[in-house]
Amino acid sequence: MKILLSVLFGAATAALAQDLQWCGSARYDPAQYTCFDGDFLCPIENGEPTLRCGDACYKQDAYGCSNGVLVPNDPSDPDLLLSCGDAKYSPSQYVCFDNGFLCPVINGNPTLRCGDACYNYDQYKCEDGQLVQIQAQEPQCHAVYDFCVRDGMVYPCCEGLLCIATRCRDPADFDRRS
Repeated sequence: MKILLSVLFGAATAALAQDLQWCGSARYDPAQYTCFDGDFLCPIENGEPTLRCGDACYKQDAYGCSNGVLVPNDPSDPDLLLSCGDAKYSPSQYVCFDNGFLCPVINGNPTLRCGDACYNYDQYKCEDGQLVQIQAQEPQCHAVYDFCVRDGMVYPCCEGLLCIATRCRDPADFDRRS
């Protein structure tokens, strides 16, 4: 039994390690972090990547980056212009990378830089300076008594199960005719 558990743990660890990527000398999970400039990690918070400005990470709706310096983003000031290298930009319309590269904000979401391109992080990922389209994955179903409602999100139950009171349940368990 110990050998079987050891083999299963090793296989799970190897599978997890395959999903990790390098950012400089650090390994990271691209579902939890974004690598900037090949060596700087910023966390992904609530599905939205934070952005790099100098040696800080920030949320685009709260801050802008003016030549490597964080500046509070004041949405009530539509005339606010920041510097990105020699260019001026509105932080509600663009984000600045590497003190001179602007990427647009689309539907309130900042796009990220990959080489000389800007991309939507929910449709693409950047690997070694090249854009790779993210393949839509079928959501994994949850088995009987697994949580199907967590943090306000509803997750699919496996076929034949229903989400009842936050857990996947077999409707036959509720058959009162017997």
